[in-house]
Amino acid sequence: MNSKPSRQTRPYIVCAANKHGEMIITGARHFDNIMSKVIKAIWPVQEERQKVCGEMEQGFIDQWGNFYTREEAMHLIINTGQSFDVRSNGGTRTALYSEGLY
Repeated sequence: MNSKPSRQTRPYIVCAANKHGEMIITGARHFDNIMSKVIKAIWPVQEERQKVCGEMEQGFIDQWGNFYTREEAMHLIINTGQSFDVRSNGGTRTALYSEGLY
């Protein structure tokens, strides 16, 4: 469900996301309670769920549902001026963590 933003509106990282194939699962933080419940509902068998979770790519989505890797998300917030706290982000400006945003 990728959407193309208008030229006037900048993308804004809104929440954490895990991607498996074309499926994107969101939550306030990676593998938080909400995201974990969704994953468990989709993959109820623990062994399969553990395998799938190990294959998931962690990242973020913008307000249109577009997925960004941790590195792409960091590049985006730096270039758009979205506020983040580098210290809470583990001191890095190369990969984004939700702790750096909120």
